[in-house]
Amino acid sequence: LSIKYNDGFVAYINGQEVARRNAPASVQWDSAATAARSVADSLVFEEVDLVGFLGLLQPGNNLLAIQGLNVSAADGDFLIQPILSGTGSRYLTEPTPGEANSAGGWVDYVRDTSFSVDRGFYDAPFDVLITTNTTNAQIYYTTDSSKPSDTNGIPYTGAIQITTTTVLRAAAYKSGYLPTDIDTETYLFLDDVLQQPVLPAGFPTTWGVIPFNDPPYNYGDPVPASYEMDPQVVDDPRYQGTIRDDLLSLPTMSLVLDPDDLWDNATGIYDNPMGEGIAWERPGSIEMISAGGQTLFQENAGVRIHGGWGRRPQHNGKHSFRLLFKQEYGPTKLNYPLFGDEATDQFDTLVLRAGFNDSWATTFGTLNSTYLNDRWAAQTQLDVGSFAPHGNFVHLYLNGLYWGLYNPVERPNASFAAAYFGGDKDDYDAYVTGKNVDGDSVSWNQLFGLIRQFPIDYQAVEQLLDIPDFIDYLIINQFGGNWDWPWNNWYATHGREGGKWRFHSWDAEGCLWDVNANKMNDGGANGPGELYLALRNVAGFRTTFADQIHNALFNDGVLTVTANVDRIDRLAAEIDRAIVGESARWGDGRLDNLAPRTRDDNWIPQINWLKDSYFQLRTNIVLNQYRSIGLYPSTDAPSFNQHGGQVDPGFELIITASSGTIYYTLDGSDPRDPSAVIYSGPITIDDNTLVKSRAKNGAVWSALNEAQFITHQLANAANFAITELNYHPYDRTAEEIAVP
Repeated sequence: LSIKYNDGFVAYINGQEVARRNAPASVQWDSAATAARSVADSLVFEEVDLVGFLGLLQPGNNLLAIQGLNVSAADGDFLIQPILSGTGSRYLTEPTPGEANSAGGWVDYVRDTSFSVDRGFYDAPFDVLITTNTTNAQIYYTTDSSKPSDTNGIPYTGAIQITTTTVLRAAAYKSGYLPTDIDTETYLFLDDVLQQPVLPAGFPTTWGVIPFNDPPYNYGDPVPASYEMDPQVVDDPRYQGTIRDDLLSLPTMSLVLDPDDLWDNATGIYDNPMGEGIAWERPGSIEMISAGGQTLFQENAGVRIHGGWGRRPQHNGKHSFRLLFKQEYGPTKLNYPLFGDEATDQFDTLVLRAGFNDSWATTFGTLNSTYLNDRWAAQTQLDVGSFAPHGNFVHLYLNGLYWGLYNPVERPNASFAAAYFGGDKDDYDAYVTGKNVDGDSVSWNQLFGLIRQFPIDYQAVEQLLDIPDFIDYLIINQFGGNWDWPWNNWYATHGREGGKWRFHSWDAEGCLWDVNANKMNDGGANGPGELYLALRNVAGFRTTFADQIHNALFNDGVLTVTANVDRIDRLAAEIDRAIVGESARWGDGRLDNLAPRTRDDNWIPQINWLKDSYFQLRTNIVLNQYRSIGLYPSTDAPSFNQHGGQVDPGFELIITASSGTIYYTLDGSDPRDPSAVIYSGPITIDDNTLVKSRAKNGAVWSALNEAQFITHQLANAANFAITELNYHPYDRTAEEIAVP
């Protein structure tokens, strides 16, 4: 407000006072100014800052009213000359690019709240102070996980005492200002966690109703809730002294949603787990705390129940969750190296897997669940050099209650493909179990059109499908005996700019159940099963398949006994102590009320069975299954007296075979080529050499055995530098191939 005045005034915007000069404390219609002003002073504009009152402005017409005051009725001088002007910006809630700004908006935004005590694990009571740097903002907080607001929660007036496990949420408000988002801090008292009761205060006794007749369950029957940390495990002498530390053996995630968004009969996602899609997405907070108690991250995100059959409440009480990072909740990406240096550190979605078929929390679970079957399959695909979802394990708390052992994993969609193959997610197509979820179906339909023709144009298929990658994917699932595949549980991605379709391990809980499982003839329309059954009739595909079987099942390959035992040992070591907490939370099953399954009685024996029986027997069983359908030749591949690696110059390589004539090459070509040499005696290795060899028995060629021999070492490693690294680059486009 710029104003010339003599002798005083009171200014109002839309009926509320915004400024005064030389006015009495109580202004009446005939009040006089409290001081006189000279003519010289009165003729100069005085600037009055009204930024603090911008919130009074409203869309459309606004009213500026000024009451002028003279020092007395007899004074002959009087002046009121106002100019109301404004420059600056407002925070608008709706973007309108290329159009007029939307109405309304905010003067400013309230600065974020800050807590004096960080989330983590505590043993003794403490006080928490909550502050914001915005003057005169009011903070509201809750301790029941509900969303604090200016209409819900407790007005903050001073330190909050925390004496037990508490979810403390806060938001700050000021009239005319954009309020803060909700900040969440979870304080965990493990002694309280271990006493988690059958029915915690404020939590429902049931989780929805049975959605359809499913004998012996009846439609509409309520599904009992399950919260207790089982005293049979907590007080078991084997765990009583360790279980507290067992709950600190992994990082912790705390997932917090408004209770109504979880448990409401009509709208809660846990009370209605069959609800899918964005209509069943609710706002929530996800915190991650290190095993040592330090904050790793906290973000707000959308939360959904995740899964297929595992959604059915009569069969499963421990549901999986999907987190979606969107602008409406906060950042559009979680920026954190959740899975270490080998994985991306940006995620627009994550799945928190509960285990379902491979867990104790379901009526489908067995006494022998490992919680590792899916991770074994994904890790094997990563170990072979392909692309599968990275994952790890955490202890999860839901609204302050311990919810058990969970497995966060990537979701191998278009965003996943962009993270590992380059470009933007809009450059990729993605399919999940026959459904197009990202991009379009053009290339997918082309691929399946090709394999449904006879004869199959194999060269054209190779331009659309990464054949070696696809074969590795098949071998892993077939070796694992995945009973819920290939008609179900798969992901595939494709880069539209010269990329090829790749399949990614997904929800492979059906692996490692039956040592005699035979998946060699299983199919499934419009997915990897149909591709496999069609392509195995192509000679070139069969040859490549046999070579990759040999690579995986022999010579320390990824599916040899030693490699599998090492892999399951590494995975089991991650959850070796954490499984005790899971046993206390879900070891007594879902509705069967069994005696609790435990680490020592059930989990360790199953891990040992995998190591001592399954992996010891499975390699030969699978090899014979491949031989029975012609995907692995009856003629054994040759073997080397040393399978590659470092050798001294002059090393003599000896090649042997159980039958047939041995052919080999040293120039990288296939031993079936006319240039191959018939082996007649030891081969002297004087230089770095790639040796490839096959045996031929009659008309039958063996699989390929190959090894790289290294004779040269860097003379001075300190002077060695990598100047360029190409890691799985795109295949060359036709335009690039044409360039000389």
